[in-house]
Amino acid sequence: MASNKLAVLATATVVALGLGFWLNQSRAPVQSAGNGGALVPGLTEGLNNITALKVTGPENKVLADLNRGLNGWVVSNRADYPADVSKIRDLLLKLSESRLREAKTSNPDLYGKLGLEELSLKQAKGLQIELVGLSKPIKFLIGNFSSAGGQGYFVRRDGDKQTFLASGSFRPETTESAWMQTEVVSIGSPRIRRVDVVPPKGTPISIEKTDPNASDYAVLNVPKGRALSSPSVGNAISTTLDALRLDDVMKADAAAPGDAGLYKVRHLTQEGVVVTLEGWEKEAKSYARFRAELDPERSEAWLADEELKAQAEAAVKADSTVKPEAPKSEPAVAAGAVDAGSASADKPPADKPATPVFDRAKFRADKLAELNKEVEALNKRVEGWVYVIPSWKFANFKKTLDELLEAKS
Repeated sequence: MASNKLAVLATATVVALGLGFWLNQSRAPVQSAGNGGALVPGLTEGLNNITALKVTGPENKVLADLNRGLNGWVVSNRADYPADVSKIRDLLLKLSESRLREAKTSNPDLYGKLGLEELSLKQAKGLQIELVGLSKPIKFLIGNFSSAGGQGYFVRRDGDKQTFLASGSFRPETTESAWMQTEVVSIGSPRIRRVDVVPPKGTPISIEKTDPNASDYAVLNVPKGRALSSPSVGNAISTTLDALRLDDVMKADAAAPGDAGLYKVRHLTQEGVVVTLEGWEKEAKSYARFRAELDPERSEAWLADEELKAQAEAAVKADSTVKPEAPKSEPAVAAGAVDAGSASADKPPADKPATPVFDRAKFRADKLAELNKEVEALNKRVEGWVYVIPSWKFANFKKTLDELLEAKS
């Protein structure tokens, strides 16, 4: 009978321990498998070897398929649009620093409490990350956030029943656009000299600022007898290209204006760079496509001004390098002796620096090369794409000429 009591007591103890595991797991001793081991073994040494990163969400939906090719990282599930390398690098660095802090449950029935249920389920809360480029591909699920003992996430490696609490903040972005290079073009208003807006219908609008230091743009085609509603009313038109970022992007052949009215907006910078925007609105979205070129007449005028400034700076620099000599007392000259000073009066002192020569041809060639490089880089980025841009940016050039003027009396 004593042995039967001992058996019952042992069984009760086991059951109690089993029930207490889930309730007390955050305070359970760290298992050896989770004692500071790397979440992604080999990633620290192999960061530069990663060639693919995929993020998958509930119902096994691919949220971001990122791949590195000859031309760098692209978002493959967004027509291979260039990816934001800084975000990829940031995620990989965070993953490389993450350590397995605690081993948690290995019971599949409890995965849901950690946000680690199978991704095939519609109600799944986790995300899967897949990395390619290490000695073998690695997949793991990221579940719920935990702040116990320092921030971290619950994780489970593919094919492994064991779950862990891993240190760090490494939950990835879940939208395609978040992984793309979002800046389309960035030309600030101070650089813009003129903007010409041709709307689908109605009167074209032109603004211009010939003096970069002027406060406001002049509206050029104000009808006789009318006045602007304010001196600064045209300024907003000049800001469209300032830090212009995309909301979405697609291949040019996948988006066309169709019957939508087409706005044609030509931006001319002080240096002669021209950026033309063709935009339209469709289904509550604002679309735009771009191209860049150089205006020879404007760039030549700018080069001439820059050349004069550079020549003046070179002359000032040359003057500043000539140090005045201290006056010297004239030694007595013996009869019949040669006056050494007068004999060498037409020769500059040996230590006097030569006046720098302004290389006009090189200066102009370098400046022109910079402008052409800007044009080429912009065309390389935007060619073949149509962008969805913020509606508030599109609104900058949508106002009619009448809306810029004072109300008729």
